Amino acid sequence: MICTFTVVLLMVASTCASIAKAQNAADMVALASAQRSAAGLGGCPSSAYVERTYGASLVACDVDGALAKVKVSKNLTYMGVTYVAEAWAGPAYSAGETR
Repeated sequence: MICTFTVVLLMVASTCASIAKAQNAADMVALASAQRSAAGLGGCPSSAYVERTYGASLVACDVDGALAKVKVSKNLTYMGVTYVAEAWAGPAYSAGETR
């Protein structure tokens, strides 16, 4: 009984860690895309770079000016389910605002 509980607990913990990794990957790719766009280097990184660096697949990346919106997916351990995380990044002010 205790062994079964331990295995289930480890599976849940592993799934939570995979979800957090997918969201972190989405956040980092969105920040990198916005930064690349602001520097005039284009927007989205290659999907091979995202997979190699974050272990997640780049599903969508849209850069509009300084705003980047991305989606990445990651297979959840033990579940056979793919989790899709979304993130966006850009300046803290709108285009018409000055600071």
